[in-house]
Amino acid sequence: MTRGDIPRAFWNSMRLAVSASIIGMMVYSLLAYIVVKTRFYGRRMLDFLTWLPAIIPGLVLSLGFLQMFVGTPVFRPVYGTMAVLVIAVVVGTLALGTQIIKTSLIRLGAELEEASWAAGASRFYTFRRVVLPLIAPSVAVIGLEVFAAGVSVVGLVALLGTGATQPLSIVQLIYLDSGLFEPASVIGLLIMTITVTAALLARHVGLKAGLGRAES
Repeated sequence: MTRGDIPRAFWNSMRLAVSASIIGMMVYSLLAYIVVKTRFYGRRMLDFLTWLPAIIPGLVLSLGFLQMFVGTPVFRPVYGTMAVLVIAVVVGTLALGTQIIKTSLIRLGAELEEASWAAGASRFYTFRRVVLPLIAPSVAVIGLEVFAAGVSVVGLVALLGTGATQPLSIVQLIYLDSGLFEPASVIGLLIMTITVTAALLARHVGLKAGLGRAES
């Protein structure tokens, strides 16, 4: 591995973080809405399942994904692509994202939804045009948190990234293992800068929306 791999790893990290944050915001919002606002029979089990990634170590999750994508013929062509890393990050941050958005939905009364339904709107239209704008600050905070996790994640992607898709965190680990501490330090500083910036943006958005007052 050469130092010329750092720019490629940087763009891999950006692609991973942006993709995971966008997909995560959509997935977590949908799951939280199903759990809180619908009468879906399996919503309690679904809520329980969203907690599982939080209690499983990242390296164990990575090993599980490795077994699934390598050991299952239908998933094997996906291994080694950026999609695998995105899935790992989205699953790894599932509990945090879903629970924060769920909290915002619990605080949201049912009157606006009922008015929308009475006017003839579908549940999906109501979710998209009524509910989602009201919980947008929480969704934005989660997006930034997932972005920060996607840049700094190690355990979740340790066994999944190949040479072409390795993010900065894995390249830094390789440099450290090879005794190349100078480029590893540069990568560490870059990761810290991006992560802190995303965290500060998330706090700023949360405070403006009143989500961070309990922390102040």
